Amino acid sequence: MAIIDDVKKLRLTTKRQVTFPVEVCEALNLAPGDEVILDAQECRGEPVWILRSAKRPDRSWMHALRRYAKGREHSLAAIRESIRKAATDRRKGSRS
Repeated sequence: MAIIDDVKKLRLTTKRQVTFPVEVCEALNLAPGDEVILDAQECRGEPVWILRSAKRPDRSWMHALRRYAKGREHSLAAIRESIRKAATDRRKGSRS
């Protein structure tokens, strides 16, 4: 995400609404209808608000390899042995 160095000024309407600059929406990956989270903080004794997207990152890929791992040992020793065996097999294959 790009860091925006310049200060942006927003004008509040009579309905307490604002329009965010394009740069802010792009930096937060916001589109019309998206929700944002405002987090109240204190900085140097003054109230500040942290603005961030309420979108959750796409994690659909996280369990994509589960079927390959099922029924296998997942200890560090087993992982190291698997790597050692693969390296040994690769070296044997390159000699022939």
